[in-house]
Amino acid sequence: MKRLLSIYSLLFLLLAPALSWAQSREQWRGMTPEEKAQVERNFQRWQSLPPGEQQRLRKEWEYWQNLPPDRRQQLRQRFQQFRNLPPNEAQQWREKSRERGLSPDEKRALRDRLRPRDDRFRPRER
Repeated sequence: MKRLLSIYSLLFLLLAPALSWAQSREQWRGMTPEEKAQVERNFQRWQSLPPGEQQRLRKEWEYWQNLPPDRRQQLRQRFQQFRNLPPNEAQQWREKSRERGLSPDEKRALRDRLRPRDDRFRPRER
């Protein structure tokens, strides 16, 4: 759940608005001043990230893009359910996740073990 939260929040806050810079001028003109300011802030945040973090987020984005639509929808629903939790309950889940104290390598191994073996779920190699 924590990984899902971080993927969604980082992708939404950093990548998606940054990608909007590539939108047509008509789309940009159609945005409210608040939306434009949000895009500009997020683009600056993206630019300030270290290259390693940018690369990690790109890989996460590729992974997300390569998921089947039904799996993406399932993950969106779970994320929305988490967002709808009362703040104290969401905090309890975050703390529970931190208490497990897995190292990044352990988390990766667990994720790889739980991830479906079907190649449709794996990012494309470049």
